[in-house]
This record gives sequence, C-alpha cells and structure tokens, in this order.
Amino acid sequence: WPRDRLAAMVSLLAQAKARAIVLRFYFRDSRNDAGDRALVRAAAAHGHVFVEMVKADAPQGWQAPEEWLDRMALKATGGLPRQAVTAAHVQLPFEELARAVRGVGSVDVFVDRQDRLRSLPLAVRYQGRIFPSLALRVFLDVAGLEAEPLRLEVQQEKRYGLFNADKGGRLFIGKRRVGMDAQGCAYVNLSATGAYTPRSFADVLRGTVPARTFRDAVVIVGAETPEQDVKTSTGTKGGIELVADQLTGLYQLAGDE
Repeated sequence: WPRDRLAAMVSLLAQAKARAIVLRFYFRDSRNDAGDRALVRAAAAHGHVFVEMVKADAPQGWQAPEEWLDRMALKATGGLPRQAVTAAHVQLPFEELARAVRGVGSVDVFVDRQDRLRSLPLAVRYQGRIFPSLALRVFLDVAGLEAEPLRLEVQQEKRYGLFNADKGGRLFIGKRRVGMDAQGCAYVNLSATGAYTPRSFADVLRGTVPARTFRDAVVIVGAETPEQDVKTSTGTKGGIELVADQLTGLYQLAGDE
C-alpha cells in the first residue's frame, strides 16, 4: 500500500482518539517520497504509534545506533532464561520512522511438530539488551506502567540432583507479575475465533465506520496473510489476532503480587 494511505489511517485514528496504534507492516526501506514523510509526521503527531521489529538472518536496512537501542530496550533488571529467544540481527523500520514511533517490539511464534501454536515469547535478546514483544511494549504504554520498576527473575530447579536448569521466570512490573516458561514465553489464554471485530481498512478510510469505534482503543492495523496463519486450540489465527491475545493476556495475568 502507498504509505500516504497508512499516514491517512494513523491521522484518522488519532482524530478518533485511539489510545494506541499498532502498525504490523514492514517498513525496512525508505522510499524517500511524500508518503514516507506523511507517515513519519502522523506517527510523531499521535505519539503512541508502535511498529514491529523482525528477526533477520543478516544485517538489513537501517542499523540503529547505541542511543536508539538503549531508548527502545526494556528497562529491566535481571535477565531472561537461557533458552529465551536471541536475535543475531533484526529488521527495523527506516530511520525517520523508527525515531518517530513510540516503540518497537517483536512478534515471534513457537509451534510444535504439528505446526500448532505452542507459545509466544514475551521478550527477545538483541545486542546485549532485552526487547519486549510488541504486545508487552503496547501494554506498558496503555496501562501507564512505563515508569514502573521492571525486574526479570529466572527460576531454576535441580536436574538429576546434579545441576541447575532454568524452568521458567517472571517479569515483575512494580507489584504485578507475569509468569514465563523456560523459553521466556508468557502464558496466554487464546481467545475464541471471532472474539475481535475486524474493520476493513478501506471502510475506515471511507468514513463508513463510526469514529467512536476507536475511541480509547488499541487499534492493530495489518494485512491478512493466510499463508502465515497458525493453527491453535481455538482455531486458525493470524499474527494480528495473536498480538491481540497476548495483549489481552497481559491484562489478565498482571495481577497484584
């Protein structure tokens, strides 16, 4: 899609008072055109736009400097379990957009031998830092918890009575806690298929969807890609729905200590 259409969507959702806007598109390369500039302006103006960072096999696109990585990384003490996801390289949005958005986050999916969803990582390691999942990044913002002290705790157990092994961990957000497994994945209650109401991109731009639909909402904008859908215990799901499930799960799991 031309990026001026995405810019128009961000501006429209901003006018509708959406609390956060998540863009699940890849913006690796700048097109150096009016669409790029419009999207950057719209993201900066809203102030709560989030985009995805993607694992890559080799360096791709903009290589972020230390100061940007420090700003976007999770400000947490402690660490992830040793089996948690580590990314050697990532694909980021082009520089101007990366600097305009509120935050970035990963979207990873672990599947079993039957290609069914097993778990969703809560965070990944990259460049000696810990980056949150896209859902966690959005959750911290919309729940007003970005200023809360964050601490990662790894839980260990004796294996065969000889050595310690990571059996999981917890993320403490102030007095709230979210459990993780040995791969650094949060436990998620998957919604039933159809739990969220999708809206057509074109219908929203045409103005046929009432603006009140998006007031105070977290709006995830993306394309349907059936070839990337994942089988789950509650039906086949796409990446957009899985991000929504993890975000909903964080609200459910982050109970008081």
